[in-house]
Amino acid sequence: MTKNTKNEFKKDEKEYIDINYINTSEGIEYLKKIGWKGFVFTQNVYLSKKAEKNMAGKLDKVEAEKTDYSKEKYLECKELGNNAGLNVYSGILLHASSVKDLEKNIRKYRGKCDVLMVKGGDLDINRFALEKDDVDLLSSPAFRRLDSGIDHITARLGSVHRVGLNLNFSDLLVKKGYEIARLVNSYQRNIKLAKKYNTPFTISTGAKNMYQIKSPENLRSFLTTISNLEYAKLSMGQMNNIINYRTKLKENNVLMYGLELEKVEKKAENIEREL
Repeated sequence: MTKNTKNEFKKDEKEYIDINYINTSEGIEYLKKIGWKGFVFTQNVYLSKKAEKNMAGKLDKVEAEKTDYSKEKYLECKELGNNAGLNVYSGILLHASSVKDLEKNIRKYRGKCDVLMVKGGDLDINRFALEKDDVDLLSSPAFRRLDSGIDHITARLGSVHRVGLNLNFSDLLVKKGYEIARLVNSYQRNIKLAKKYNTPFTISTGAKNMYQIKSPENLRSFLTTISNLEYAKLSMGQMNNIINYRTKLKENNVLMYGLELEKVEKKAENIEREL
């Protein structure tokens, strides 16, 4: 990246918000140092049970995968963020192996977090998540797939229901050789569809440790190589838009986005002044 491009990035820098699993003071201070203004502290919730194979290759033991959701853990992380001067938001990533499990739990977890995400990969899961108004992001739609996991129909659903596609950069870090090229190709395809249908698109580090943390500048530079500068800027600011949208919906006088009840208190106060 040239010096002029770096300067341009700093001039254009907004309240960029990451999505990751960082919950240590060292990690949070590093996020602040490299330019993040806040982050969505993510916790995994596994909705389906995992079947294990025996020596004969048959499924005989079923147990629930570990779920790490804890409100206390989020509040501890939020306090560390406040001390470092970072805004910390609560995020839940739902892992489901069936639409039925996902459908039963979306409403349950919607009120427990600021940002509700669904782990993608399965085509039915991808589609269902993108048509649910209570979901904010479909994360890694190409997870364990040979294609991108998204087509023109599902991209359009995301646009209609305000559900975004999230590019998790840590998925790329664990790939090697041809797998990297294939995943980048799926990113490019999904960006093309998101642009065409005006589907929200975000990028995040998805960092689980210090070594996976990247700066906003790094992520935007990567996006610029697979799309263009203007779209990279737009994508970097999408998390702010999503959080503002959810914050607005929590106001007592908001029935739905764009439809609000007039605040009676203020109206009564104005009448009293006129009298």
